Amino acid sequence: MGWDQYREETFARQKKLGVIPPETKLTKRSEGLPAWDSLNADQKRLYARMMEVFAGYGASVDFEMGRIIDAVKQLPGADNTVFIYIAGDNGSSAEGGLEGTLNENLFFNGFPDKWEDELKVIDELGGRSTSTTSRPSGRTRWTRPSSGPSRWPATSAAPATR
Repeated sequence: MGWDQYREETFARQKKLGVIPPETKLTKRSEGLPAWDSLNADQKRLYARMMEVFAGYGASVDFEMGRIIDAVKQLPGADNTVFIYIAGDNGSSAEGGLEGTLNENLFFNGFPDKWEDELKVIDELGGRSTSTTSRPSGRTRWTRPSSGPSRWPATSAAPATR
């Protein structure tokens, strides 16, 4: 569905659940961020895959944490156990810039990836061959729907075209 529709659906769900006040307005797309419909088919496939890998990472962490909780519940005194579960890296992060990156260290040192090069290794995304093994960093474009209803996430990596 792409980031624009995902953002609208997330925003509507937040209102319905009472996470945000009913009068909250969805902010406009930030200057410099392309509309999903403006991408070509290969870009859509690449960026959809990047978000799939990120979602898979979240689902995997949740599943494994559930296994830990189930195991602890079998122990004596489990009803007296408090779980503190923290998984995150500053929330919705924009590292990787608009093109995304398979190696955030290269990106932060001024060597950004090109989407055409990332497409060549699309089947490896999320695997051991990328430095960001839990998820490729194609986040700037997905940051808006992941940070909704805010315009930008609370990171300093957002593009300068605010």
